Amino acid sequence: RNFYNIIYEETHRLSQLIDNLLNLSMLETGAANIHIAPTRLKKLLQDCVDVVLPQCESHSIRLVADLPDRLPTLDLDKSLFTVAIMNILGNAVKYTPDGGTVTLFTVSKEDDFLIIIQDNGIGIPDTYLPRIFEKFFRCPAGEDQKRPGSGVGLATAMQIVRIHGGNIGVQSKIGEGTQFTILLPRSLINSSVGD
Repeated sequence: RNFYNIIYEETHRLSQLIDNLLNLSMLETGAANIHIAPTRLKKLLQDCVDVVLPQCESHSIRLVADLPDRLPTLDLDKSLFTVAIMNILGNAVKYTPDGGTVTLFTVSKEDDFLIIIQDNGIGIPDTYLPRIFEKFFRCPAGEDQKRPGSGVGLATAMQIVRIHGGNIGVQSKIGEGTQFTILLPRSLINSSVGD
């Protein structure tokens, strides 16, 4: 059973790597088929939370989804945008120690709509923050090297958010955690569709 679990986890990890590489390649070359449609943001975010919840529970990580009852419907490529959220949320869980906390919440501003994912994990050194969205980049030293990864998840997330007219910001402190802020223009809100 132990060997089966290892094989399953490695197969899942390799599958995610292949998906991320394919998505990133198609986005960079302009070959990706973008399907923009009205997307209920709350359901998309809640579905992502439900996917990572078992991993959180197995490591006693508290996952807080502080989502209001009503979130706007956005014009997004649902499949691609889910990949972006999952890559960032999955990283937050991966780099948060057992017993830590990962929080997902939203902020509505006059010109922008923010999706914020923060953790109280190991943090990212200041010197590496400008490079974390580079393809294949991983911090060259420290605890993160003990965790499996390819360095394409954040690059893929950034490409996906940018094709939607948005951007991703990051703040981090070593030993205190990291906060990723996905900034989307309010022009993505589809006002003709109910919440």
